[in-house]
Amino acid sequence: MFERGIEGHRTPVLYESIVRVPLLIFEPGRESRTDIYANTSAVDVLPTLLHVTGQNPADWTEGAVLPPFDGEEPNSERNVYVVQAEKSEQFGPLTIATLSIRKGNYKLMYFFGYEEMGAGGERIELYNIKDDPEELDDLYDTEKEISLELLNELKAKLEEINTPYLSTS
Repeated sequence: MFERGIEGHRTPVLYESIVRVPLLIFEPGRESRTDIYANTSAVDVLPTLLHVTGQNPADWTEGAVLPPFDGEEPNSERNVYVVQAEKSEQFGPLTIATLSIRKGNYKLMYFFGYEEMGAGGERIELYNIKDDPEELDDLYDTEKEISLELLNELKAKLEEINTPYLSTS
């Protein structure tokens, strides 16, 4: 990344410069380009490929058909999650990780389990991606309502992800 003191490819941060990867789809016969600016995820690729090839959707995937192939306007309020959990156990709950939720113009990053960070190994950052695309102005302390909303949604998703790995005995 070579910015903000980060060198190399392995980092717990999930800034847009790391997680935002353009996807190019070339349809047969298309002669002009269409740019889509919507919150999407890699989990959307399979449903999209199934859709454009006339296959039935896979009921086990979380993804959605990408615009413009779904024929609808992109949902700007759709949650998109990113996880970096390299230090967590491979077949266990996430205990050391960075999670990110992107909803509308906002993006919240939740770092937990990193003892070297102090403060209980936890840090939370909030950015308005539209107004601050470089993610330089952390709004977590000033935008409490959206911070709490996104953090609660992210922690609910974390609980959902961890549930199969937690012992009930």
